Amino acid sequence: MAIGARPYYLVLTVFVFAQLVNLLWPRHYLHAASTPSLARSWLAKRSLDPTPDIQCEDVWSHPDRCAFVRQYCEDYPAGLINYLHFYFCDLSSIPALAIILLSVWLMFLFGFVGIAASDFFCPNLSTIAKQLHLSESMASVTFLAFGNGSPDVFSTFSAMGAGSGSLAIGELVGAASFITSVVVGSMAIIKPFKVSRAPFLRDVIFFAGCVLFTLYTVMDGKITFLESLSLILYYAFYVAFVVFGNWWHQRAKLERQLEERARNLYDSDDDENGPLLLDEEQALLSHTTGRTSNSESPRQLFSSQQKCVIWIGRALPKSNRTV
Repeated sequence: MAIGARPYYLVLTVFVFAQLVNLLWPRHYLHAASTPSLARSWLAKRSLDPTPDIQCEDVWSHPDRCAFVRQYCEDYPAGLINYLHFYFCDLSSIPALAIILLSVWLMFLFGFVGIAASDFFCPNLSTIAKQLHLSESMASVTFLAFGNGSPDVFSTFSAMGAGSGSLAIGELVGAASFITSVVVGSMAIIKPFKVSRAPFLRDVIFFAGCVLFTLYTVMDGKITFLESLSLILYYAFYVAFVVFGNWWHQRAKLERQLEERARNLYDSDDDENGPLLLDEEQALLSHTTGRTSNSESPRQLFSSQQKCVIWIGRALPKSNRTV
C-alpha cells in the first residue's frame, strides 16, 4: 500500500524532533543543575525574609533578565523546551533572531497539528461514525467534540496544576471564541458551505447558554463542586437532546415516506401487489420505530397500513376522496 506524501513527511518530522529532544534533553538538565548555589541561597534568604515569594513572572521589569530566568524559571512547567531561557539567555543579544525562529517554530507546530488532524484523526473518526451508523450531528457532538477539545483538556489541567486558574479559563473562552469567529469565517471564505438551520440554531443556543453559565460561575472568583457538576451535566443534557432530536427526525422522515407510499398505492388502486419496502427503509424502520418483531415483518406492517388507508378511501364517497 502506497504511503502519501504528507504522512511520510509527518513521520519523518516526528523522528527528527525526537532525535533533537534526545540530544538537547541532557543539556537542559545539566544547565538547570549548574546553579544549585543560587537556589540554596534564595531558599535561605526566603526563610528569613518576610517578603512574598518571588515567582516566574514580569521578567521584563528585572535588570538582569537572564539571571532571573535561571534562578526562578528553570523549574517552570514549560514543556520540553524552555522558551524563556531560549529567548532571554541563549539569544539575548539578538532578540530579533529569536522572534523569527520562534515564529517559524510556531507555524511548524500549527502545520504539524493540521496534518495530523486531516490525514489521521478525521478519517478515523469518519470511519468510526460510519461503522456505528451515526449521523453528522451525532458524530460532531461526541467524537469530534472530544477530539477537538482534548488538547484544551490537557493544557487546562497543566495550567491548573501550575496554579494558573485564570489562564486556564481564559484559554478555554479564547479558544471557543477563536473557533467560532476566525475558523468559521476563514472556512466560509475558502470554501463556502451550507448548514441546516435547526441544528445550527440548536448548537448556538446551547453554546450561548454554556458561556453565560460559565460567566455566572466565575463571577465570585471560585468554582464549587456543584457548579462543576452542573457544567458536566449540561453537556450530557446537550448530547441527550441531540440524540433525541436525531431519533425524532428519522422517525418523522420514515412516517412521511410510509404515508407517501400508501397514498401512491391508493392512487393505483392496487392492494394486492403493493410496492415493497426498500432495504434502507427496513433498516431505518427497525432502528427508529422499534415496532417490528419476529411475528410482524416490515412488509406486513407496511401492508396493513396500506390496506387501512385503501379501505378508508373506498368507504368514502367519490366526491370526498382527496389525495
